[in-house]
Amino acid sequence: MKTIFKRWINFILEYPKWIIGCTAIITIGMIVSASQLKMNFSIEELFALNDPDVEKYFNFLEEFEREDNLILLMYECDDPFSYTNLKNNKNLIEKFKSIKGVSEVTGLSNLEIFTDGEDELLRSVYPYIPLSTDSLLDAKKRIKSSELVQETLISRDEKLASIAIELDPSFNNHDMREKIIKEIDYYQNSVNWTWHQSGIPVLRTRYVQLMVTDTIRFLIPVAIMIIILFTVVFRSWLALLVPMSIIIMVVIWTIGLMVMLNIDFNIMTYIIPTLLFIIGIGDSVHFLVKYFGTLSELKDKKKALFQTIEKIGTAIFLTSITTSIGFASLIRSNIDIVRQFGIM
Repeated sequence: MKTIFKRWINFILEYPKWIIGCTAIITIGMIVSASQLKMNFSIEELFALNDPDVEKYFNFLEEFEREDNLILLMYECDDPFSYTNLKNNKNLIEKFKSIKGVSEVTGLSNLEIFTDGEDELLRSVYPYIPLSTDSLLDAKKRIKSSELVQETLISRDEKLASIAIELDPSFNNHDMREKIIKEIDYYQNSVNWTWHQSGIPVLRTRYVQLMVTDTIRFLIPVAIMIIILFTVVFRSWLALLVPMSIIIMVVIWTIGLMVMLNIDFNIMTYIIPTLLFIIGIGDSVHFLVKYFGTLSELKDKKKALFQTIEKIGTAIFLTSITTSIGFASLIRSNIDIVRQFGIM
């Protein structure tokens, strides 16, 4: 084993340009692969496999449709039933309908309720928005008389109204939801009402956005601290750039491999880049301390590299293997995202 490891070290040191070239080619391929990474933060990801209760849940969805494709936009205005606000409501509904991925939009201005009588037909409350006060009051009474509308499209105190937006199931993924919600934000802000958004699609999208923001907020100060630490301790830009480049490369390779294995970015796998960053920095410090210590004794870079890789490299390799074995134990989990985390 030691002989094979020494031969491998010699090969690396004898042909550094070949190693760097091959690494660069693989990294470029992984960048292309990583660009196709998908995000999936659906609640189904948390379900255990082969669970009878989970099967009941999916049977329920088949019978009563999904509940995670509905966005509710609530707004506060002076009078939701006034002519001006109803016109604004109607215009907004038309704009929301034009968004790619939106299948249906319902609000006060296009609401249909059952008519009184034997036929009980669904009819539009506002075939057009009337100007007369009496017509507006009659339409308001019809809406207020419907219990199905109360506390859904209009609050009982008439201070809060809402617009329900249903997404096409084929567009109900993070990338498409983010585009849809961005357009919704743009259109809703064109009307000077106080807005509140709710619904599982909004929750999932905002959660991912906050998660990414928090990750960036964490990585930037940590990166600055590492730059200062490496600069002060090792006093070499090369000692700073090489470890950071390797860590970034490993993150790219890992994300590229996730795409190849059809593993999405979810609430478990999103911590992998941060985890690699932490482990990589620790290993880099061990390696660089040993290298510069050996270099000061031998005064020969190649020999110093050989001894460093042989001693510290072996230790890092073995600790990485044992850590991998520990994470690999998660593969036995019956929750898919935990198993995927163990694979990566």
